[in-house]
Amino acid sequence: MSLLSGLVGFLFRSKKMPPRPNPADVLDRAITDTKAWYSRLSDRLADTSEDSYATRNELRDRMYYVQHFEEAMKQARASSSMTVDFSVRYGVYDDAEDDAIARYEAASCGLEYVPDEQREEAEYASALWGITDVQQALEAAGFTVLTGFHAYLIDPEESQRAMEAFHAEILAEQEQAACA
Repeated sequence: MSLLSGLVGFLFRSKKMPPRPNPADVLDRAITDTKAWYSRLSDRLADTSEDSYATRNELRDRMYYVQHFEEAMKQARASSSMTVDFSVRYGVYDDAEDDAIARYEAASCGLEYVPDEQREEAEYASALWGITDVQQALEAAGFTVLTGFHAYLIDPEESQRAMEAFHAEILAEQEQAACA
């Protein structure tokens, strides 16, 4: 038994593990790399013709998610958390009429209908793919990186109440500005 434990100890000592990088440095480098990815996407958007409506929308969606990832890393840095949450919640309306119109429009153009949440999930996956190196570096530094695209059904009445509250807030701010 002592021979076996001695052998295990020898193997453990001889197997030099590289030092784990400083998590704060890795997080700062990850934020810098994500900003660079956002900048490259922004440059591509600027170089894309105004006529390329779909391409421009896809680039904007991807930029939105990359910016979300950057904000998640900044939040982890600010809170000294070892968890970076890249996951996204995407609200979807259940509107049969809009769904039927979208299906008809896609069919009339000879395209396959793809629901909004599937298109958004594809953009999320594409943006996440763009920062694979960042994600791997964070995990190697000991961070827990949460990913996932979670679609949820928006309650239309709750949405209406939120919109009314938002408009009331804007009106109150305008009235306050007019009085000042």
